[in-house]
Amino acid sequence: MEWTAKLSITELDFMASMLKDERILCGTSQSNLTKYFPQCDCPAIAHGLNQLAGLGFSNKQAAVLLEHVKNDRISKPDIDKIMELVTSGPDINFIPNRDTGVVVRELFSHAKKSVLVAGYAVYQGATIFHALAERMEECHDLSVKMFLDIKREKDNHKIGSEMELWFVNHFRQFQWPAGKPLPDIYYSPDSLIDDNKGKKACLHAKVVVVDDEKVLVTSANFTEAAQERNIEVGLSLTNANIAKKIRDFFDQLAQKGHCKKILDGRSGAKAH
Repeated sequence: MEWTAKLSITELDFMASMLKDERILCGTSQSNLTKYFPQCDCPAIAHGLNQLAGLGFSNKQAAVLLEHVKNDRISKPDIDKIMELVTSGPDINFIPNRDTGVVVRELFSHAKKSVLVAGYAVYQGATIFHALAERMEECHDLSVKMFLDIKREKDNHKIGSEMELWFVNHFRQFQWPAGKPLPDIYYSPDSLIDDNKGKKACLHAKVVVVDDEKVLVTSANFTEAAQERNIEVGLSLTNANIAKKIRDFFDQLAQKGHCKKILDGRSGAKAH
């Protein structure tokens, strides 16, 4: 059925109609097709229709098949209309893309109901998250959850609760705009396991989900260098199904104890 890809949705509909009316036949000739479809690859299409005839398809059955192909194509949106390439780094001519920092700010600025952020490294967060903090101040019901990695520096032997408190205080002081509403923050306790035990695992995902509809998956961390200067690649898409699956994934991580809440945004207090 590869030959059907050579027909537009309108042409598929027209051909199905002509088959039903027997203006063309399932075992038609190339010359007959050329009269009605002069811009198409008529040899390939004629070969395809003849294959259907050889399999015992009637004209009406072939028409129904083409209608199914048409409807399937309509139900699947053009990937270029729902997905964009997002990059950081040098501008490259003739490559249609959007800048990572611009996309992140746009996603944050237009959020209406919810924002989920997952990131490995945060640096200069007060700048990176400025648009999000502003939006939270404008929309009091905006739910914002951040899943972030806590890195234990070498020779740092603080227990987990001490590291959590340090991270929350550091985030509030250096990585978030002063005086703005705070997000809920989660982290993976496995990131603080002693390396010698061989079970340490970091939260390495970099993703933004907005309103259970818009998604950015990227190699870029939430740092000025990653979003403005480093060479980074990601994809931005609008797809409610994918967005909800990603949100559900992180919600399940929290519910099952794989990620722990350490800051309650509404109260501004460290979660217990």
